Amino acid sequence: MTLSPLSFNRARWDAAYNQVLDGSHTRERMADALVASKQLVGMSRAEVFALLGEPPATDKWPEYDLVYWLGPTHPFPIDSEWLVMRLSVSGKVTEADRIAD
Repeated sequence: MTLSPLSFNRARWDAAYNQVLDGSHTRERMADALVASKQLVGMSRAEVFALLGEPPATDKWPEYDLVYWLGPTHPFPIDSEWLVMRLSVSGKVTEADRIAD
């Protein structure tokens, strides 16, 4: 099942964290749009935090600098989807991607 990207909206992003099982896949769809647009690339850590909020602490994906949980995978919610980013030594996003575990 392919989901259409969804324009980023901070209020919906925040609300979707607590509604990940509602079937809308809001965070995944917004992450798809952010990754496809390359909007995150070049942002500083502070700019990412202003846009997405601070990521919750996790030991998942230690090879990335910023890791945001998006929700369970679809169509079989056994694993999770993640928005991951790498930062340069100057603290700018050099890579943003969506991955599953």
